[in-house]
Amino acid sequence: HFDNGDEVTEYWDGQARFKDFSFTGTRKVEWAKIDPENKIVMDVNRINNSYRLERSFTPARRMMNKFISFIQILISLITF
Repeated sequence: HFDNGDEVTEYWDGQARFKDFSFTGTRKVEWAKIDPENKIVMDVNRINNSYRLERSFTPARRMMNKFISFIQILISLITF
């Protein structure tokens, strides 16, 4: 995804260990996502499938929410 709103979908056959993509022009990449259509069923951790140039604390918030929910359930079980 580029800063001007353009999106490009690139494909990689997976035969090589890694693949570099390069784009020309003045537009800048804002973010990239691996498997945007969630076709890879074996991928159990989809949180790490994207990268943004600007920091995003959304994944950390998700993990913290899960942890807090676990602690709340644990406390409710202990006090019951």
